[in-house]
Amino acid sequence: MQKRSKMFFMIFILVLLLVVLLFIMNPKNYTYKLKYNDYIFKITEVHEKDNYYFEIKINNTIFPFRININKGRKVINKIYYYKDKNYECILPLFNNKTYTDIECMKDGVLYNYFYLVNKNEKIIDFANSITEYDEKFFIDNINNKQDISEINFYNSDKINYNMYISTYKGIKSKNKTIELFKRDIYSNNISAFLDKYYVTADYNKSYEFNNFIIVNLTDFKEYKIKSNNLISFDSYIQGIVDNDIFIYDGENEKQYKIDVDKKEIDVVSNSQKIIFYDNGTWMEKNKPTGNTKLYFNYDNLSKKFQNYDKTIATLNYYYLFKKIDNGYELYRCDKRNDSVIKYITNVSDMDIKYNKDYIYYVDGDRIIYYSDSVGLKTVIINNDLIFNKSIKYYVY
Repeated sequence: MQKRSKMFFMIFILVLLLVVLLFIMNPKNYTYKLKYNDYIFKITEVHEKDNYYFEIKINNTIFPFRININKGRKVINKIYYYKDKNYECILPLFNNKTYTDIECMKDGVLYNYFYLVNKNEKIIDFANSITEYDEKFFIDNINNKQDISEINFYNSDKINYNMYISTYKGIKSKNKTIELFKRDIYSNNISAFLDKYYVTADYNKSYEFNNFIIVNLTDFKEYKIKSNNLISFDSYIQGIVDNDIFIYDGENEKQYKIDVDKKEIDVVSNSQKIIFYDNGTWMEKNKPTGNTKLYFNYDNLSKKFQNYDKTIATLNYYYLFKKIDNGYELYRCDKRNDSVIKYITNVSDMDIKYNKDYIYYVDGDRIIYYSDSVGLKTVIINNDLIFNKSIKYYVY
């Protein structure tokens, strides 16, 4: 009888722990209403692990917002709203603060207010009437052209991450420069940032190499991973999957996998077939011949986004690329409501870096940072970014 009581008690404790765990892990949802002038807004507020997702509904229009605050509930306490025949604009206040730009719906697409080039006087008056709002906060404030042959860092106070960029002799952050090579290397293609590491071929060698140099970005310690084979400098990185780097050496017809955590490099193919990663699936393909290069495919394009040229999925968003004459228009939609599309910016190519809800991209001699909370900001200026595509950058 005593054993049975203990068993029931243990089951009760396990069930209680499961309920508590489910309560902690599951997002908490709240719905409430707010009034602005004669408008009534219905708000859905979803508490996730480290951010809040909101949907503000007015009639049939939904404005989604995602912000990194995690205190309180029903945190939208005021909403400013404007509508005319072309635009429908909104600015919510979160605990009396602005965390985003004014967002305006035009022809079914959301735009930040600072992007609107044909603002009419009424929209301008609406924005100017909001005492809590400052358009200049969301606009890039770096316009000077100083000695851009050097690497200059900006707006570090607005970025909560460490920024790194490769140089001709190693890597550099705002506060640290590491030289890995004895001479300038202008085409450092066999290199990559991943997780907390920078990985590069040993360019101190001349024609072939058998060492990869690794820098731990947390403590800047260096070590080497040695290959049993000589590798050609004509090799290239095919892709990175699960923190493993895959390299193809066409001259020696070998495919390698570098496991940085285990400090190992293995030959994964030296035959007519190589292993290939295609959007979540591993397969075999014929080895590339001649000057052909075979890169892994990470395109998450789904049938829902067939009007776009490429789709990339991140933690909370889908990023959508649409080809234009001089590059791509970049759009975004939240995974919780992928029917509301927001225009982000124009980019020259699809080489975008994603870090949680932030993106980084190259624009001429600059690396630009974007998030809803700060808009567009320059983080690095360097003239070499214009003509040297082997330069790499990273946020950790």
